[in-house]
Amino acid sequence: MSTDAISFVTKAIRSLLVTQMASGSLVTLLPPGEDPPSGSGVNLYMYRTNESPYLKNIDWPGDRSGAPARPEPALSLELFYLLTPFAARPQQNDPEDAAHRMLGQAMLLLHEYPILNRVHLPGFDASSVLPDFLLNSYEDIRIRLHPVSMDELSKIWSTIGKPYRLSVAYEVTLVQLTPTAPPSLPAGLVQSTGLTVVTMSAPRLTSLTPDQGPLASRAGVQSTPTQVVLSGYGFSFPGQTPTVTVGDVAVAITGTPTDRQITVLLPSGLPAGPEEDVRVRVNGRWSQPLSFTVVPWISNLTPIRTALDPTLPADSQLTLSGSGFTNPAEVFGSGVNPSWSVTSFMAGASAGKVAIALPAAATKNSATGSTLRNGFYDVFLRLQDNRLSNARTLEVIPRLNGISGYSPNSGYNSSTGVLNLRGARFDGADVRIIVDGQEYAIGANTNAIQLTQTFTRRLTPGAHTVAVVVDAHNSREIVISA
Repeated sequence: MSTDAISFVTKAIRSLLVTQMASGSLVTLLPPGEDPPSGSGVNLYMYRTNESPYLKNIDWPGDRSGAPARPEPALSLELFYLLTPFAARPQQNDPEDAAHRMLGQAMLLLHEYPILNRVHLPGFDASSVLPDFLLNSYEDIRIRLHPVSMDELSKIWSTIGKPYRLSVAYEVTLVQLTPTAPPSLPAGLVQSTGLTVVTMSAPRLTSLTPDQGPLASRAGVQSTPTQVVLSGYGFSFPGQTPTVTVGDVAVAITGTPTDRQITVLLPSGLPAGPEEDVRVRVNGRWSQPLSFTVVPWISNLTPIRTALDPTLPADSQLTLSGSGFTNPAEVFGSGVNPSWSVTSFMAGASAGKVAIALPAAATKNSATGSTLRNGFYDVFLRLQDNRLSNARTLEVIPRLNGISGYSPNSGYNSSTGVLNLRGARFDGADVRIIVDGQEYAIGANTNAIQLTQTFTRRLTPGAHTVAVVVDAHNSREIVISA
């Protein structure tokens, strides 16, 4: 069978859909997530191919045109396609989504004609569409719906880095590729012989220089990762590049490694510590570990989530626990614009614990109570000699007030209810209110201190739990009385 078999099968399935779906329907072969052309139709994309395990080592018997010149296994393939409908985006009052109609037409068509080389319809005749090497095959080309879980579909879309769209998977089997038998050639003449002996022992670490210190140093706003020199032997192997891990995190090698020395840059973050195993892997073999001690090291933050509520002292104070905090100079957070920095420490600081007051004095809205915005911040500690700690994550969440003059107000008429919430950092592109576990989407909100939701039904009298979600960051729940 020709090496063009995969291409012809794809073209034939597309031709079947184009000729048998409703007039004007489009069938494209674009990668998933690409902008489709204007109009309605489906996109057919082959996202995976597998070798059939059932015919892997069975000699190919030939086809109806004759037996092969010499017996050898064929490459028997199973093709997997993603079928994705597209149409103009439906408007608010449209009664249906045209993309759903396109998907139904395509799926029913493939269900009614599951054997591609036996389809004989006006506009599509397999005898004229498919080449002889497919028509002469003893194997039918079968199209079947491939059961794929939502989790598997999500992985396919996340792998290509595109947002998920409605799609179904199909399996097409069996497509066989038979390589052309190479011509017989006379044996070559041996002119010389040689033997290279390479030891297969694992690499061995003897020392780390240094064997303790920071992950990086920071001068101004520039951070420089720490270099560590690994000494030992067996760090090289022909055709292989060594791999170094620190705490199971692969690290960058700087310079040219030799058989006895490798220089690496420490990573900016590690999941555990402060004592980290350092290993070298060469040709599939790992060395025994040596230990590197990270100093300074932040083991945890208290709290890890804060609403920056000025009425709660624990919300405005951040405590770092760990080791090697001697002579602290700065605690700073990055990851969300703007970043922040604090150089004043609360009383009682020690080598294992320091505390700071989180930044206050708002710049964007005086009622927000903080310069910090909602989001995840990587928190670092810098010592006076510029040694930098590992990072720990602090989440700033919306502040929903239910006390101290911020009790929710509500008003009703005969059929609706209006709920006004007050707090801080309510501004965002995707804002939602959760009442008694029921989520209500508001959309974009520009008012940082107030949020209003009108219900199409009245809340029942009594207590209700309320929370706010701003750009996927959840506030704490409060209890209101309707």
